[in-house]
Amino acid sequence: MGRATLLALFMACWMNCSGTVNSAPTNPKWDRSANTPPGSFKLVDVEIEMRRLGCLGRCPVYTVILKGDGSGVYEGTKYVKTRGRQSLRIEREAFKAVLQGFYDIHFFTLTDSDVQSVNEVSIDSLGQVTVKDVPEQIVLDDDEIWLSVRIGAYHKEVHASAFWLTSSDVWALGRLIDRAAGTGKLTGQ
Repeated sequence: MGRATLLALFMACWMNCSGTVNSAPTNPKWDRSANTPPGSFKLVDVEIEMRRLGCLGRCPVYTVILKGDGSGVYEGTKYVKTRGRQSLRIEREAFKAVLQGFYDIHFFTLTDSDVQSVNEVSIDSLGQVTVKDVPEQIVLDDDEIWLSVRIGAYHKEVHASAFWLTSSDVWALGRLIDRAAGTGKLTGQ
């Protein structure tokens, strides 16, 4: 196997096989043992949550929770037009479109975290690949998003950073949630 092929395989694995980093709270009642959502369920059993976790600058920090019964909650924390908790309503078709978005990006097969640890990769003259962790003092100022979907007892969450290009589908889904929930008027974005 050539050096370029080996490096390409390594990089593909590195970008898609990262360890879990989860800065979002978890709920012990959710079933993490099932790796696929149920094949049949009622829309009222679905809850979607998005947390915009901000950055070192003025990125908005807020949470949106949407439920299959059409109810929802927005909570603005920092760098948003409306701070605090607000009730939301979401149309059934808009909620179904958001839920479909999770399936469209194969959300349920994504790793729990798209936030990569920063590594230094070196290849010696014999083609031996060595990976070293870069010291933790490196700070990337990028916006972060945490998406979660609960269907009955099943739960899946993904944490993504704007810095990593592999998370573009997750960010597009976040924008779809924002549009469906009408958060633009609350965040001022």
